Amino acid sequence: MYGKIKIFLAHLFPWGNVVPVYILLSKLTSEGRKTIKARPERIKEVDKEIEAFGAKVIEQFAVLGCYDFVNVVEAPNNEAITQVSIELGSRGTVEITSMPAMPIDSFISMIRNASSQEEHKSFMNRM
Repeated sequence: MYGKIKIFLAHLFPWGNVVPVYILLSKLTSEGRKTIKARPERIKEVDKEIEAFGAKVIEQFAVLGCYDFVNVVEAPNNEAITQVSIELGSRGTVEITSMPAMPIDSFISMIRNASSQEEHKSFMNRM
């Protein structure tokens, strides 16, 4: 049974990901920095809150530079990740930039498939 579902999903998601992946770039506001300084465990609490929107934090990194955190998140769709960004951002402690992501092997496969389709169309047009 699982094999049939996997084959079906492969047709729906030819790039190989069943659950879409997003990169969230987070920048703390001054209020957010105060919260994290006082309660560093708050970071993990927010991860749990994200799950309430149907998303899941896969990886999380604290970084130096113009962002404070980089999160790799799975979510069922763009709407869910938008809801996460708006809800967390509305609190005034963080600013979030959300980006859909695709594994590089899936990206290469997608380009190859698109190229094959273009070659096929070109061939058919010459006939």
